[in-house]
Parts: sequence; C-alpha cells; structure tokens
Amino acid sequence: SNIPYNEENAKVTKQDEAYNIVLLQGANGVPLFPYEMSPSVTNSTFVGSQCSVLYSALGIENMGLRNLYDIEAEGEAQHIYSLGEILEIYYNERAKETAAKEKIIKVGLYYLPVCVDEEHLKFEAKPIWYILSDVEYGTLNDTFREWTVYDAVTGEELAC
Repeated sequence: SNIPYNEENAKVTKQDEAYNIVLLQGANGVPLFPYEMSPSVTNSTFVGSQCSVLYSALGIENMGLRNLYDIEAEGEAQHIYSLGEILEIYYNERAKETAAKEKIIKVGLYYLPVCVDEEHLKFEAKPIWYILSDVEYGTLNDTFREWTVYDAVTGEELAC
C-alpha cells in the first residue's frame, strides 16, 4: 500500500491478526520437500510443493498452490539412514569447520521429487533428510541460518 509510515499506523491490533496455513503433499506420512533445490539434484525447476493460505478476520486473503504432483504408485521399500546416523554424519562434517555455536532448529524426513522424464514431467521421490540450523561463527559474531540436505539412502550431502 501507499500509506506513509508513522507510529500511529505502525501499531498492530487484534484486527490485524492472521494465520498462515501451509499444507504439504506427501505419501505414507512423509511430506514432499516444500523448498527449492539445485536443479543439478532434481533435474528440474518444478520442485517445492505446497499449498499456502493467509486467513484473517476478513477471511481468506491469499491462497497459493505450487507444484502439485499426481502420486501414481509407491516404489519398493528402501533402507534409509536413521535420524541418529544422519546427525552423526552431520556433526562429523561440521567438526572440521570453525563454527563457534550451532543450534539445530528443525530436522525432517521428506521426499524430494526428482525428474526422470522431462518430456512427460514424470518424477520419482527420493527420500532425504533436511537439517536447518542457526550457526554463529566466532570471528564474525553474527548468526546465519543454514540448511543441509542428505540423501536418506546413501547419506551423501546434496547440493542445495
């Protein structure tokens, strides 16, 4: 809007409250990865599936659907790294860095859609582990939000 900023119109009231609801598509209780990844990993730019709704006292103010998939069949069961095993890999890799402090904010198991047929836009789901953390580097005295993704089958770190 073109309303000029001043202290009076900067106050937030009960009428300004709103809810941002995000729904994730998935299979067997595991959601599809809602964020974008490197096309070198996904073979596509069509990733980041989610439905988001902004709801306030006025009703639905905004709604968006992004990259929904037709889930046709389930593949074969695969053995994946456990949460403990992935965290061990993560911390062993981070021990080599000079991070002063790190706080893990979120860890999640997701399916990453990987394009296997570009002409027909067919995807297969790759199980991945996602780790989001706040890292404070001692020399910079600043905190950075970082995320790391691992192939849940091989334990290999993937390009974000």
